[in-house]
Amino acid sequence: MEKLKKGKSGCWLLGALFIFVLFYYMTVRTPLAGDDWGYAVNGMSGNPFVKAWEFYFSWSGRYFAELWGFIVAPRKGLWNFLNPALFAGIYVLLYQIVNPKRNPLSVAVLIAAMMLTVADRLRMETYTWIMGTTYVVPLFLILLVIWMMKNILFSERKIKKGHYAALILLNFYIGLAMENCSAASILLNFLMLLYAYFKRKDALKLTGAGLVVSVLGFALIRMSPGAAFRLARDNQAWIALGLFGQIQQNWGNFLNYTFIANKYMMLILSLITFLALIHHWVDRIWMNKKDKLAAFVQGFILTIAIVACFAPTFVEKMNLEVFSFFYDLETPQGLIFCSIFYILYIVNLFWILFTLYQDEERLEKLMMVMMAGTCNLAMLLSPIYGPRSSLYTVYFIILLTASVASKIKISSAEAAVILICCTGMCLQRSLSWKRIYTQVAQVQSERESILQYYREHPEDDEAWIPRMPEESIHSADIEEGDTYHQNSFKEYYGLPETTKLVFYKKQ
Repeated sequence: MEKLKKGKSGCWLLGALFIFVLFYYMTVRTPLAGDDWGYAVNGMSGNPFVKAWEFYFSWSGRYFAELWGFIVAPRKGLWNFLNPALFAGIYVLLYQIVNPKRNPLSVAVLIAAMMLTVADRLRMETYTWIMGTTYVVPLFLILLVIWMMKNILFSERKIKKGHYAALILLNFYIGLAMENCSAASILLNFLMLLYAYFKRKDALKLTGAGLVVSVLGFALIRMSPGAAFRLARDNQAWIALGLFGQIQQNWGNFLNYTFIANKYMMLILSLITFLALIHHWVDRIWMNKKDKLAAFVQGFILTIAIVACFAPTFVEKMNLEVFSFFYDLETPQGLIFCSIFYILYIVNLFWILFTLYQDEERLEKLMMVMMAGTCNLAMLLSPIYGPRSSLYTVYFIILLTASVASKIKISSAEAAVILICCTGMCLQRSLSWKRIYTQVAQVQSERESILQYYREHPEDDEAWIPRMPEESIHSADIEEGDTYHQNSFKEYYGLPETTKLVFYKKQ
């Protein structure tokens, strides 16, 4: 049993291999979908760098995200390797940033389990979608920045010219890739500058350069002519809402995509934090009334959060409608409860981290919470707030949870429970995803055969195409009236412009 607690220092290598193999299996079976078709067509018809430059002035300030689409979408084989490599790299970076001295095996399996238990919509929009990978690349890069700077700032390591070059290039890419990650990058660099000011004077120039470049990137992405044009053309009603109206309209999305939709993430975070809290208070033999009250309040809020994670199951499986206010944002009582409770939850989380940790450890974990919050709070001012926008928040919470787990003096029995539960979740999700993407490959094979028929028989002016399995691929089916995606689909697959597309659900 003691081996379960100590684990092996190389266990993360097996975890990285597992992630790579699983994501490779899914990726090779996932066809292009939605915006992928348009980017593939554009990427094949011109220089991708020029296309991305044109889009900066006509469509979007996300220069590097657009460039990714024009380069990768026409080359499915390239994405088949890059996508699993990115997620395996993210797994390795999460583990190495935490760098667990305790519980290495538990931390390794915990990270994998949390990566695999994301909400289905988040999986569909980022894990298996070429244009969703534009969110994944800056995630990998910002984690790389954190790993690199942690190794520099928290040690006596000498700063070299290569560190400047790496930090500047990474921050510039992040800044022109995705708005909310760009905002988080500014916060990260600002916090590192503050730390350098008080603890590492020799790193002031390095951290200052990172902050300047991250601010520049954010300014370039926000002030791009293309983004301004698109906002003015498509979102006049949104602009008319004003600052507070926009926040009010997106508040429900913030609660949903940060907390409610990510029930497994919230459950694991709350349980691990609860476990750390129990060990902390047990170690303190003499507790005064103030300490007892603090322990009760902290534990009570975590308990409510754990119950909230099970609330949808209570309602759906046991018809206990009384629990619906824990998550139903469509009702006034649900919206009010969730608004108040999750603000209290964040305050409680800060309180617990202040209670458990000191100095660099406290700073590191508080930074993770602030980064997670910034990524989703930034989306309150966006007219398009979808599941994929929460990718960064989810992964910073994974990082925080793993970091907390790495500091607990767990028993062998507790290590065994963590290992069994997390391994079980990994196995369940792996089998589920294997089934889903096997079905996707089968439907895509059928689609290819059908599309080949219509290419050879252009006189048939109506193409009937089977839909993909539900909750499998983002934007794989085209609804009536979606002219842009219909035209992109027909051009990508070589169908006549006059062909009418009908996506039907198989019985």
